[in-house]
Amino acid sequence: MKYTQIAKSINYFHKLVTYYSILFPYITPINYMIYSSIWMFGVICHWYFLDGRCFLSVLEDKFKDKEEPKTSMFKFLEIYGIPSYSFDLLLHFNMLFSFYQLNLFYYGIITQSFIIWSNYIIYGNWKFKNSI
Repeated sequence: MKYTQIAKSINYFHKLVTYYSILFPYITPINYMIYSSIWMFGVICHWYFLDGRCFLSVLEDKFKDKEEPKTSMFKFLEIYGIPSYSFDLLLHFNMLFSFYQLNLFYYGIITQSFIIWSNYIIYGNWKFKNSI
């Protein structure tokens, strides 16, 4: 398998994960919602360790040609003129909605406040690094 095919495979999987991240509180059965919420919290936390990038983006870049630009799942926002922080707002809303469905809304507020506070401490802004 050529490196470009591996990079494309990783990209397709990354898109699938991204779409699920956008839709998870609406399509996940309530029995699994706590696991999805913890998983999403883990996704957010791993961005801090990888300087605002996803490990799938980093992995895909390893298999791409050096001349190609770095992988970014947020190029579609630029293409359609959508402010980059709209993904942050959607992510926070989705997390709050998932905690609401679990009857843990106040825990969700605390969790999201912690994430916003972490962004402010790490990046000097309330937004995630990919939105700055």
